[in-house]
Amino acid sequence: MNCPSADQIYSYLENELTSSENKAIEKHLLICLKCRKALEVRKFLLQAIETLPSWQVPSGFSQQVMDRIFPVKVSIRGWLTAFASGFVAFVLGFFIYVLATGQNLSSLLINLNQSLLEQAKSISLVFIKFFKLISVSLKIIHQLSGQFIKALTLLTTLFSPEVQIIIIIFTLILITFSIYGIGRKFLIGEKQ
Repeated sequence: MNCPSADQIYSYLENELTSSENKAIEKHLLICLKCRKALEVRKFLLQAIETLPSWQVPSGFSQQVMDRIFPVKVSIRGWLTAFASGFVAFVLGFFIYVLATGQNLSSLLINLNQSLLEQAKSISLVFIKFFKLISVSLKIIHQLSGQFIKALTLLTTLFSPEVQIIIIIFTLILITFSIYGIGRKFLIGEKQ
């Protein structure tokens, strides 16, 4: 007989096998030291498990687990209550501010309106200057690229095709190293 599996040994210990299977395992245990040791270990584990105190689940444990799995949805009434509370707190704070500063409601609203208008003016000026800067930069880049193309066409008439290929390869190598260096500086950063 081959050595029994761990399941068979546990079934033997718990008397779940037929009498012929029990006799076959007992016969094998007489000749196999490894299986006798495994049986001893399994007996020890079963005894240790049987001596453990039974563990009681705390009351409400299942509900706590289910609440964490499926959180309770807040009803519309809950959202409306939260919104109303926030609105009341805002109005109350506003009236406390009016009382503390001694301003009346109309002058406070006028000051708020003027402040918002000034902020809108300053933000719009920043956007106008930003877009103007972009348009001027695009015009300059367009003019420079035109001049660059004119210079390249002039160079092609001055040099032979072999020299042109060497210049193009050298330029591509320089551009590649420049892009690599810029990327390394900005993306990775240099250690100082």
